[in-house]
Formats: sequence, structure tokens, C-alpha cells
Amino acid sequence: MLDERSRIIMEILISKPAIELEQLMAITKLAKNQIEYSIEKVNELHAGEHLPIITVNDRLVKLPLESRKFWVNLFLSESLFVSYEMSSKEREKYIFLLLIYRSDEYLSMDHFLDALQISKTTFMNDIKKVEASLANKQIKINYNRKQGYFIVGKEVEIRYQLMKMIINDFSKSPQAFFYNFFIENEAIQDKKQLEMTLKVLMNKYQINLVENRLNEFVYSLLLILPRIQNNWQYDTEFQNNMNHFSSLNHLKEYHFSKELLADFNIDSEIATYYLCAWILGISIGDSSNHSPDYVIIMGLVERIVQRFELLSGIRFKNQKPVIKQLYSHFRPAYYRLIFHFPIINLLHDKILKEYSDLFFIVKETLKPITDLMDFPIPNEEASFLTIHFASLIQEYEEYPVQRKVALIVCPNGVGNSSIIYNEIKNIFSEFIILGPIDTKSVPEFLQPYDMIFTTVPNIQLYTLKKPIFVVSPIMSTQERYALIQEVYSQYNSSYQQVFDVSKLFKIIEENTEVMNKEKLLNKIDIFFNNQSARKITFQNENWISEKQAMIKLRDILPPENIQLDVMVRGWKEAIYISAAPLLMSHAIERSYIDKIIQMVKNEGPFMIIMDKVALPHASPEDGANKIGLTITALRQSVWIGDKEIKYLFTLSAIDRKQHLGAIAELMKLIENPEFFNRLDTSRSSDEVLSFINKQLA
Repeated sequence: MLDERSRIIMEILISKPAIELEQLMAITKLAKNQIEYSIEKVNELHAGEHLPIITVNDRLVKLPLESRKFWVNLFLSESLFVSYEMSSKEREKYIFLLLIYRSDEYLSMDHFLDALQISKTTFMNDIKKVEASLANKQIKINYNRKQGYFIVGKEVEIRYQLMKMIINDFSKSPQAFFYNFFIENEAIQDKKQLEMTLKVLMNKYQINLVENRLNEFVYSLLLILPRIQNNWQYDTEFQNNMNHFSSLNHLKEYHFSKELLADFNIDSEIATYYLCAWILGISIGDSSNHSPDYVIIMGLVERIVQRFELLSGIRFKNQKPVIKQLYSHFRPAYYRLIFHFPIINLLHDKILKEYSDLFFIVKETLKPITDLMDFPIPNEEASFLTIHFASLIQEYEEYPVQRKVALIVCPNGVGNSSIIYNEIKNIFSEFIILGPIDTKSVPEFLQPYDMIFTTVPNIQLYTLKKPIFVVSPIMSTQERYALIQEVYSQYNSSYQQVFDVSKLFKIIEENTEVMNKEKLLNKIDIFFNNQSARKITFQNENWISEKQAMIKLRDILPPENIQLDVMVRGWKEAIYISAAPLLMSHAIERSYIDKIIQMVKNEGPFMIIMDKVALPHASPEDGANKIGLTITALRQSVWIGDKEIKYLFTLSAIDRKQHLGAIAELMKLIENPEFFNRLDTSRSSDEVLSFINKQLA
């Protein structure tokens, strides 16, 4: 019998037929002996099928090509379901799914024992674990002789937990094996009907879901359909939101939902509103479709872009594509937040690590937007927006292309697709890069290509007989070089394999005390791999490479750039005096100051980022020679129209990225009221610098 552990190992080996044992242990979080035991069980199956066995040694695990083809076909069939043995965690999920899907049936203990193929004692232990996991969600599992086992709690919360579980599982693996196993085991017949109806209606109403959201929606809706058929009471919060958004019935999503439910003989206004809100929370926003909610959401998106430009010191040359991309993400985020639908961003921690400065600026950008919307924006949503801004501020040159053609397959949203496209384009600058497209579009893709880079190891891709490389949308230095080695070892031609930095670094780490591991690893990376015959280098545009050398506040703020107790007669003079140190050090030309003045005349006090605080700046092409920042504290405030200014932070930026570290640090400072007190009371710039260094230490 195949169990969860063996299944996960085989899914990994299909995507990486030759994988280092340490890497397999890290991905699966299994010990060496656990992996070896699982592979032994799989090899017994191979022996019965007269297939080559999986080999395991101290360094490498290898799945032979013939056996790999067998497993691809096996996963695409339903024969695995017959002999599949669930783990304890899977049994707990199965119990939860049964309680939700069979809510209108009498569920006895025998029903669970038969479905789970376990003893009474094991079942009692499993259901206690399910009860414990739901306790803090105010959901209970009850039992009585009349009703059997049934679930009790707020209906919105019950559905929320189901969706959250499915989104989380699908984010980790796109195969949906466990859910298909449940559907097969419980003889649920509605899935094909639901998929066919969705395809027709999505085309009719031009509803656009990215591949992952569509899959999550299909399985979630399928499992709560019996509950939707029964009228249920909204909780007060949901009812208030529905009343507030009574205009939902004017949206195409409402009519889509009504027709979809009608296909399952459900005629309920409550259910239609719920489904409409759900679709709004997962479908891609289209800025060219001026729906009834367009003005509200576009207004918020424009404010986000304007405030981001203001805080980051970046002025987009063409705001239209920026607003279009952000609208596509923000419209569903807006409804997710209002109607309490789950959001899971598995890249969140990685985004915080790789884009920490940009994330902080985005969080600052969203603060006034949060106040307008009357509900908090979770960090997971902010990090999604960070990905969008990261892709928007990348500036890539076009490189001559040679030889290989790569197709990028990404079932996630626009932000992830843009990031992975730019990563692959930058790393393999001699490749022609096509896409990104979603998985379902691959069979119809007519242009020839040599390989596929995908963010999700979908089993269907391995039927195409093309090399498949699974990549993370956000790659660390180690992941990037591992990918380079994997790609070039696959083609094994005139390319010299990149020096394996990780092994050298491990030796250094074992024999010395490394003070800054990341910095040392990057320096070794750059040195050795730039010596290779391929001369693999990351271009200046590469975000991660630049991030390591990103300029901080102390690098651009000498004492002479801090001006205290300054007397001025008006806002123009304030801007000139604030920018004067940059002019004196040749960081800017006079035209840069003139441009700021002109923009204020044309746009008003665009540079005010908070009460009495201004961040004057223009675009690099307006006369910026190098990165610089000044701090100017006025003795008395000046006014631009009805806006008061007392503190000016004049910025000179030469591109869209290198100054963001300094800006993030500046944002942290201006959140501290004591900082402004020091600007007002300090007698010298050295006192201010001392305070800044202590705060940012």
C-alpha cells in the first residue's frame, strides 16, 4: 500500500529524478532512515512491476527514467486510490471533510470506521485531535443518538476553515491527490458537472481566475455545495457587509453566481450573494471593465501608487501599466478583506527576507489606505503587493539570445509571474524566454520550446517529454546557483559547470567562525562563478544582487547634509535650502531643484508624506548624478496651499532600487516622535547622526 510519505517522495522524485539525499530530507522534513524505509516499500512495488529500482546512497537518490514514466502514468490514473493508506493527519482532514460534506446525513461511528479503515480506538483518538484543532475557531463536533456526529459553529467560520485548509494544501502541492481520493472514496459525482459549468460561465461573463485559484475554488465549492443548498443565517458582520454592498447584484459576478447555482437547482439570494463575494475575492480585477465598484477601487489603487511613489522616491514614467497590474490584485484583495475570505501567502517569509526594505515601504504606503477602508490589511496581503511593486520597479535590458528556448509556466498571479519571468531572463540571458502561461494552456502552446521552468511541479507537465525545472518565484543565492547547475548539467554541452560554492562554504563554516554568512557566501559566489568559462554574472538589474549592496541611510547622510533651525520665507526657499548640500556635493544639478518646484506648481504639495513632513524628489533623468539625502528642520513652518511643512528630507535617486534601503530606514525614524524632538532641540548635526545611528543599530 502506498502511504502519504511515499507519495510525497515520489512526487518530488518525478520533478527531480536525481536529487541529493540532504535536499530530499530538507524538503520532506524526514530523517534518512524514514526516507530509506519509504523507498524500500516503493522498490517492492517496482520489483512486482519488473521496473528498475530507486537507488539511494549517502549522497544521492535516483529514480530511473523507465520507473519515472510509470509513476507519472500512475499519478494521472485513479488506481492509486484503491490501495492508499492515509496518515494520521490525512485521517483528521477526512473526518473534517465528512462532517462538512455529509452535514445533512446521519453519520455513525461505523461510517467513519468504514471510510477510514481504522479501529474504534484510532478513530476516537483522531476525532479528539480534530476537535482540539477546531476549538479555538469556536467550532465543535457534537454527537447524539438522533443526529449522529455533526459539526456546530458559525457557518462563515466553518467554510472559512475548509477553504483555508484547501488553499494551504494546494499551495504546497498542486496534485490535489488527497481531495481526489476523498471524492473517489465518497462517490461524489458533481465535480465534472461543476467544471463544465464553470468553463462555460467564466467564458460567458468573462470571469478570470488564475489556475491555482480556479482549482481551489472547484474543490472548495464542491465540498460545501450540500451546505449551500440549505439556507443558513449570516452572522451580523457578514449581513452588514452584504447590506453595505447591495450594489453587488449589479456586478457580472452576481449574475455568474446566480446562474452557476441554478445549474445545481439552488435558488437562494443568500447563497448567490455569498458566492458572488467569494468570486470577487479570487478573480483577477480588470481595470478596463468599468464595473459599478470601479470608481471606489480605482481611487484606492491610485492613492496607493501615488503614496508609494512619494515614499519610495520612485516616479513611474508610465503609470498606466502600474495601475493596471495593481488593480488586478487589489480588487480581489478588497473583497477578501471585507467578506472575511482566507488569504494564504506561503512566500510571505521569503518576501520579508529578500525584499525587507521594499516590504516596509509598502506597509507604510498602505497605512492611510487602511484608515480609509476601516479594516486592517494583513501582512500576507502587503507582501503580495510587495511582489507586484518589485516586478514593476525592475528595469531590464534586452540581451542577445542564443540557442535554447524556455517556456515559463506559472499558475499563480501576475506578481509571481512577473518576478519569475525576470529572474529566469536575468539568470539565463542567452535563452529565449516565452510565457508565462498557466498549466492548462501548455498543451495548446504552439511555439517550439526546449524546456519548461515552472513554479509548481504539476504531474501533467512530465508527459510532455521536455526537461522540467521547478523553481521558486523568489530564489535565494543558493537556489539560483543550484538551478544554474541543474539546467546546464541537463544539456551537458559546451557549458562548463558552475563552481559548487555550497561545498566550499560548508568546509569554511566547519573550520572557522563566520561573522556574516550571507555576505561571505555572496562574495564566494561572485568570485568563483565569475571565473568560470561561462562567465555567469548577474546583471546590475538583478534585485537580489543589488539588495546585498543596497545603500543604507548612513552611507548617504554626512553631517553637512543635516541642517537644523533653518529660517526661510516660503516653501520655494525651503526646497532650495534643503537641496543645497546635494547641489554642493554635485549629487544633483540645479535643474533637479527646478523640476521639484515645477512639480509642486503643477501637482500641488505631492511631496508631503505625513503631517509637517515632506520628501521632495524628482526623477533620475531630471538631474540626479548620485544617491543623496538631506535632512532640514525649519525654525518655523511654511505652507504650500493648506499644507504645513516643517521637516524636509530631500532625496536624490539615480535608479529605482539602490536607495530603497535608506528610505526604509528613514521611514522607521519618522515613525518615532523623539526623532523630530531631536531635530528641533539638537545643537549640531553630529548629535542628530548619533541618535540616528543608535536607532538604526
